[in-house]
Amino acid sequence: MSLLSLSINAAEEEFTLLTIQGDLVGKIDSLDLSSDRDTLLNSYYNLLPQGLRTEIKTLRQILSTCIPDYEVAVNAGDSAEFSEIKDEIDLYWAAIRSIHIQHFTREVVDFLGSIYNNEFPFSL
Repeated sequence: MSLLSLSINAAEEEFTLLTIQGDLVGKIDSLDLSSDRDTLLNSYYNLLPQGLRTEIKTLRQILSTCIPDYEVAVNAGDSAEFSEIKDEIDLYWAAIRSIHIQHFTREVVDFLGSIYNNEFPFSL
């Protein structure tokens, strides 16, 4: 884990404008990268508080339910339907990514993102 601490002070006065602190979860060195995607994701998600694990699980399930609609829109060539489902996908992916960014190092965020990109037929 790495500790992030950042303060920004105003030039004219001595007060703090912004303080960011937190422990970010780093790479798990002992992780077997040949494991299936659920094992890889859960290895990191199990390090989060229960509420966030539940939220991520729900968001992943919603993303999975978008796959059939996405495939129908792509196969039908219906740009309005495609745009609508892509907006929905982007919304849920942004929520997942926000959790990643708030709790994991950049290296882990990129790693988790690559798993999602391999899991879903649409690019995230």
